[in-house]
Amino acid sequence: MMAPIFHRRSVVPFVLAIACCDAFLPTADFRAAISLPAAVLTSSDADACQNDTGTSARATYQTLYTMNEGERLRFQYDFDELVCGNAPTTAPTHAVILTHPIGVGIGRWYYDRLLESLEKDNNDRPTRLVFLVPDLLGSGSASAPIASDGSDMLQLPLLKVSDWANQMQDLMADYEARSESKGHPIGQWTVVANGGCSPIALEVAQSSVEGTAPFTAKVHNVVLSSPPRLSFFLESTDPEKVKKSYRTLSGVAGNLFWWYALRKDGRFIQRFSEKNLVGRAENLGDEWTKNCVAVAKLNDGRSRYSTFSFLAGSLQEGCKKSLDTFKESHVQINFIRGADKRRNRARSWFWQRRKQSAGGDEGEEKKENNNAEAERTIEQYVKENRNGGRTEFIGGRISLAHEDPDGYAAALALHLSK
Repeated sequence: MMAPIFHRRSVVPFVLAIACCDAFLPTADFRAAISLPAAVLTSSDADACQNDTGTSARATYQTLYTMNEGERLRFQYDFDELVCGNAPTTAPTHAVILTHPIGVGIGRWYYDRLLESLEKDNNDRPTRLVFLVPDLLGSGSASAPIASDGSDMLQLPLLKVSDWANQMQDLMADYEARSESKGHPIGQWTVVANGGCSPIALEVAQSSVEGTAPFTAKVHNVVLSSPPRLSFFLESTDPEKVKKSYRTLSGVAGNLFWWYALRKDGRFIQRFSEKNLVGRAENLGDEWTKNCVAVAKLNDGRSRYSTFSFLAGSLQEGCKKSLDTFKESHVQINFIRGADKRRNRARSWFWQRRKQSAGGDEGEEKKENNNAEAERTIEQYVKENRNGGRTEFIGGRISLAHEDPDGYAAALALHLSK
């Protein structure tokens, strides 16, 4: 048996094809118009991957996306890799890719605590298990794209579910090829996501079921933590309103918000997180706000554009097509929720607000809380589709992988074993 091996890898110029007009709005499906070359891994990087247990390595990976009207954006980003279990085995590897939330300064570091817990818990596994955590496009290290003419892209395009899902799929395909070349074929995939990023995981799994994915091994499991209400998955926002909101956020309003969020060492981030994201303030730890501020300042703060895409509603495109695709398929969708069930009352003026009664917010909030238990959930919907729907409850409220990493690791292990 070998102890888990953790690699912090530097990934890639990843090129996103988007029209450089109408506030850099992407086409509905740029993948169909292009061919995606395999990622590039240099021999020196491949050798570095064989370092002794506990060391980290950096690998350069490149994926190219073509855009509408021939424009290309090239994203360089990092991903983390944790290899657990019996490295010499030739049995198929179970690979898990984790999708971090999108928000001010959030990136792959969100899962750092969880990776530590997974490393500890999977030290003596008889089989091989791999965890991958990339920075999503527009977040962290992936927030400084280069245009086809070599110039910096100072304003990022409106990113959509398909953009992030395609990024994940291409990384999965490349990782499969490299892993198999080293004698470790990938046998199955699990995709993990948190909250509003759930549609990304579902679209990746949908491509696997439909046979359109660039990777070979099937997605057998999707694990969603702190999932939104069922209406989030079944209803979609108006694309024109999303575009309009994104253009507004990309101007003075958004710049003021970003400045305010980061001022005074992220005091707003700290207070917002304590109030809306965790069960107890101490669960954030000393590193939460520091990481948020540091990552939000990377690349002249250009990660704000992925946050603006999220705030504008680009992730709420509706997931009914994905969910219908899974009916009676091999895909199991299961959930992790926090024991703290308080509603997250945070709202953006760009999000669709419910109509207020004449009695005001207070009466509506009471009514909403009273009916919370009776409300139909995504778990129930998934069970009706015969796609699982099991839920594990752990400590915490919303940011569960950070709040209760040991509990999250245990819950994830249960879902992976089913």
